[in-house]
Amino acid sequence: MTPDANKITIFDNLQQIYQFIDEIIVTPKRSLKKWATITNQTPAAKIGYIGQHLASLITGVPGTGSGARGDDLADGSEVKSCNKIDQADKCKDCGARVMRFEETCPECGSSKIDRKDDSKWLFSIRDEHELNQYLTMDRVVLILMDYPGFKQQDYKDMRITCYEIYPKEERMKVFGELITNHYYNIYLPKLTNNEKTNPMNLHPTLIV
Repeated sequence: MTPDANKITIFDNLQQIYQFIDEIIVTPKRSLKKWATITNQTPAAKIGYIGQHLASLITGVPGTGSGARGDDLADGSEVKSCNKIDQADKCKDCGARVMRFEETCPECGSSKIDRKDDSKWLFSIRDEHELNQYLTMDRVVLILMDYPGFKQQDYKDMRITCYEIYPKEERMKVFGELITNHYYNIYLPKLTNNEKTNPMNLHPTLIV
């Protein structure tokens, strides 16, 4: 489908995206890293709402000011964000938590670190109404923050990418199949058996 051009009211997108990334993501991350070395707290910044800002700047469609309720974008689009930048790592020797900027384990000094890269987009479907909302949605916007050099353990540069899913289009029917299968064959059986239920996980490695 072609997005409704009448909903696009944000222009000069590219320059604004550069400025937003610098002011809201890069500069705060530098400050958080500095303070994390002092406080030993995580330098992670929640990306959920930041992802919505980015989605608006990328698509040109403003939000509705609804926060966690209502449409994420004024054209009815849903926005999902995945942040691989600030994942907590784990020591392979003692199992202690290791922050991304730490080269050795703070507990045992080991340099054997399991660098995590398994963050994903989460889709919560708790009833048929929510399932049908996803199946009939015009667009889902996916925001991903990761390291292009992750496999080389290069964490100097970060990357932000954006993807679109159009659930009603035939060429994207696999999304509907995945989310329908999750609801009927994974979520409902667990709910019926009083087991712990989880959202559907969509891993970026499936589409990137």
